[in-house]
Amino acid sequence: MFSSSVLRTGTLVLLALLCFSGLAAARGVSPYLPLHMSPEIERQIEQVMLLAGRPIVRRPLATATVLDALPDACKVDEVLCQRVRTYLKAYMARYGVTHASIEGAATEDSDRTLPNRRGMSEGDTWAASVAAHYQISDYALLQLGGVAYPDEVMASGSFVSVGWEYAQLDVGLRDHWWSPMTDSSMLISTQARTMPAVTLSNYTPLTKFGFRYEAFLARMSRVENIAFEGGTTSGYPRLAGLHLSMEPVRGWSVGVS
Repeated sequence: MFSSSVLRTGTLVLLALLCFSGLAAARGVSPYLPLHMSPEIERQIEQVMLLAGRPIVRRPLATATVLDALPDACKVDEVLCQRVRTYLKAYMARYGVTHASIEGAATEDSDRTLPNRRGMSEGDTWAASVAAHYQISDYALLQLGGVAYPDEVMASGSFVSVGWEYAQLDVGLRDHWWSPMTDSSMLISTQARTMPAVTLSNYTPLTKFGFRYEAFLARMSRVENIAFEGGTTSGYPRLAGLHLSMEPVRGWSVGVS
């Protein structure tokens, strides 16, 4: 799935972070909330983050990020917090199915691609998705997921995570969404099929300025007739990305990608 150099790079970065003694007492890996979950719970989680003064600039959200926001949000809306806390209980277990959905549709004479549905078209009559996780240890997690629609089945949301709250390494079919908006993104979203990638990020902010980062290296689908040195070639192009953000004051975030 990945070249050996990509895996070596991710491993070396993670091992380098081990040199910092402060990581010894850090929390372990966190599972992620699925993108495009039920509209009701997604809206409730956004309300929790808003009440806690924690802007969302990238997704998927780590469940630990939402849990950390609950105490502040509960001071304003206890009922909302209880609903979100109940939803998150499934992610606190060592293993379990955390998401499952199936839907149907009927469209006549349309083959346009649906926005942010991983390549699904308006002509597709059904879609299904599922997500589960298994906590191998405090510092290792296996997340399994799948998305299916007519003529397409992909293991979107299936990856292995190792590391800590300040450096979580995800290897597999992990989505990336860099935008504060939920309906669109100008950089990267779920418009296309999920790419296999190596991702390094933190879910707990660093320093008093709330510094966050996410870096990834992904492999795109096979492309034919790529212009190269006066001729053409074919292969799997690589896509790399780096996102940095900070929260200088409560409720405000500044980021660059």
